[in-house]
Amino acid sequence: METLPKLKQYIPVDLLRSQDETIDIADSFKGRVGDINSYLKLWVYSNGLAQDIRNWRVLFFGTDPEHNDFRVYLTMADNQKLDQQRIGRVTLYFPDNVFQIGGKWEEAYLSFIDPDGNVVSTVNFNLVVQGSNFYARMGVHAKSVIAEFQELVDDLKNQADVDEHQLKKIVDDTQQSLNKMGDDARKDFTDWLANFK
Repeated sequence: METLPKLKQYIPVDLLRSQDETIDIADSFKGRVGDINSYLKLWVYSNGLAQDIRNWRVLFFGTDPEHNDFRVYLTMADNQKLDQQRIGRVTLYFPDNVFQIGGKWEEAYLSFIDPDGNVVSTVNFNLVVQGSNFYARMGVHAKSVIAEFQELVDDLKNQADVDEHQLKKIVDDTQQSLNKMGDDARKDFTDWLANFK
């Protein structure tokens, strides 16, 4: 029986690693730098039998051509035609802007985490990301993310400075009140002592 052409787009992955040391996904993965919702279609097996992966989580580990390490959870869905998590056919979506430069990744693999917390990792994928001159001209996304976080840090620091000034004023006011109370008590005691003598 011949496999349906549409089923050939699924990459077979055996969790018991009964395949080659590296899975070449060049024909199945067409990601480009700066893509949003790049995805892989997998057919997950365990020892040659279809694996039910409902309620599982999937982590992607990889090192891009510039030696940047990535560790991100992938969104697992069976929202495309022929997807069925019950029999291991699934579409995995990468988070936005994971692919920041083009080229062959030094390392790329998936870790499947079952509902009990057991982790099984795949063999390496031969992952090649197509470049994008447009994306490069727009600036590296990581820099814009860093700038965005820097704004948040600056805002937080400014807020902390304001809070510090407010706290210092409260402490100074309290110290002045305590000093005045102490001076008043000392004067009252001195006056009482003078009257007593």
